[in-house]
Amino acid sequence: MPRYKMEMGVSGLWMHEDGRVIGYEWTNDADYIDALNTERYRYKELMRDKAEAYYTSVLREFAPIPEFKGENDVEKGILWNRIAAAGCKIRWFNKKIYACEYLADGMSKNIIKNYLKNYNGYTLYEREHIHLAIGWKEKARSTLRYYEISKMKGVSDAQIALKLKISKSMIVVIKGMSFIKKPVLRFYRIFRKPQNL
Repeated sequence: MPRYKMEMGVSGLWMHEDGRVIGYEWTNDADYIDALNTERYRYKELMRDKAEAYYTSVLREFAPIPEFKGENDVEKGILWNRIAAAGCKIRWFNKKIYACEYLADGMSKNIIKNYLKNYNGYTLYEREHIHLAIGWKEKARSTLRYYEISKMKGVSDAQIALKLKISKSMIVVIKGMSFIKKPVLRFYRIFRKPQNL
């Protein structure tokens, strides 16, 4: 698999139909940011939904997204993270290019139900994301989110460690974090409030 040294895609901003930015307003002094998908958390303005577009040749190389029997929605982030792992950066730029509307009964509002329904695909996404994530805070955040959703699914600690390919001692640390942090359900309710979209 070749390693890329340049941008292999671009991304502008999503907006509501009334023109409000989805996510955070651009506060960076630069007109654009070149970054891997796995580096997005370093820049507040790159968080939330964005309008990514990759060269077709790049998508062909990394596609298809795996499918799981009985599941109908595998996290697209699997593909974006695999592209990032090969060194493909995106040029994120400060321009609203995509207008959309979040539906009251849409996937964003029912994200936890969707993860539980499509658990194998969600597991693959989080496992790869945790091992590709840059920075311990991002790894810990993803591991905690997966742990709490897995407990809703009734998965044991030993199975969680096995599925994520992490040590059982790491699960003990994550369990401690889950008691300190707000429950993931509350996190997602706050995360999905209109002003934070």
